[in-house]
Amino acid sequence: MNTKKYKIYKDRTAKPLDNEVMGTKNENKVTALKFEIPDEYNNWNKRIVFITPEGKPWYYLENDAVSLINEITQYGEVDAYIWLTEHANNQEESPGDFRSKIFTLTFNDNENTDNYEPSPEQVDGFNRLITVLNEELEEIRALESTIEQAEQSREQRTNEAINNIVDMTESYNQNAEEKNNAFNTNASQKTNDFDSHVEDKIDDFNDNASEKTETLNQIAEGIEDMTTAIQFASFEVDNDMHLNIIQAERMPNTNFIFNPETGRLGVRIYNG
Repeated sequence: MNTKKYKIYKDRTAKPLDNEVMGTKNENKVTALKFEIPDEYNNWNKRIVFITPEGKPWYYLENDAVSLINEITQYGEVDAYIWLTEHANNQEESPGDFRSKIFTLTFNDNENTDNYEPSPEQVDGFNRLITVLNEELEEIRALESTIEQAEQSREQRTNEAINNIVDMTESYNQNAEEKNNAFNTNASQKTNDFDSHVEDKIDDFNDNASEKTETLNQIAEGIEDMTTAIQFASFEVDNDMHLNIIQAERMPNTNFIFNPETGRLGVRIYNG
């Protein structure tokens, strides 16, 4: 609804506060009048009086405003004033009431279009306007189609991205499981190889230790035989001061050798 604002001053002058048009003849509740009332009259009963050829009808101001009906706009031009009274039941003006100065309301004439026939220039203008509107409508439809396609493409890319993430996650989990299985298999193989190598080393060590032990035992037996040979041999010196060695019969595989130059006695033990 179009609103036209007026201010009522204490000197009772009524002046418009804007440049809004008043409206047209015979319109009904299209335009409203809004008034600023002096503060000391805010609690008074507020009315507007129209001066028409038929009389002076008045209407209450609700929230300091009134809608113009066709009973007023039918005249094209009408005078009016604001009537403020302390007595809500007053139907007639009294000397103590506040009355503003008269202001004029003018309504534009309506053209009668019942027999109106547009000129060829106007028809051409209408057709050009229709063409422009149709072109703009096509552009709007094309834009809507582009937006819809873009939304579908965005949704498709979003779904593809989600699927890629799912595939990458599954691939990662599968690869991690394969790597873990390969590691466990390799670790098990390494452990088995290590255990086998350790076992071989232990066997080699035991075989070598047995051989060494046997060799040591043989040396020990030889030393024992040599000691026994010495213990069971007897020695004597003849008149020419020569050393004679009498070999024990129980040690037939033992031979004593004496070097007169060095004075060393040797024992040779034969196997077999």
